[in-house]
Amino acid sequence: MLGTGFSWALFTIYAKHLLQNHSILKLTAWSAQFGAAFMLPFALKPLTQGALAGISSKAWFCLLFVSLLGNTLSHLFWITGIFKIGPTKTTIYQTLVPLVAIFVAVMVLAESLALVQMVGAVLILGGVYLTRIG
Repeated sequence: MLGTGFSWALFTIYAKHLLQNHSILKLTAWSAQFGAAFMLPFALKPLTQGALAGISSKAWFCLLFVSLLGNTLSHLFWITGIFKIGPTKTTIYQTLVPLVAIFVAVMVLAESLALVQMVGAVLILGGVYLTRIG
């Protein structure tokens, strides 16, 4: 977990410098390729043992959906944020991710909203507000 957080922080900081010479799309593609290359050694054994044989077409569709919309699009937005407002301000908005997840769960999945989630939402919005005015 610490390694993930550290590498994400480094990427966020250095992305600003990389964006001076490279496009947002190119940087997004490079980061996706680096991530895939890093994960490949861990995937080789299951792939060679036929792990993909029992996966349904619905599961493949879900994987494609999450890959394209959940990962690629959100990463593209992240890099665009770094380009337009800088890494520090972009990081502030990362705290909105759980709030969006709660909103989607309530609106799309008809989940119920608990008091602790409402309190969390107020704290998140308050934190974003306080960091934006400071």
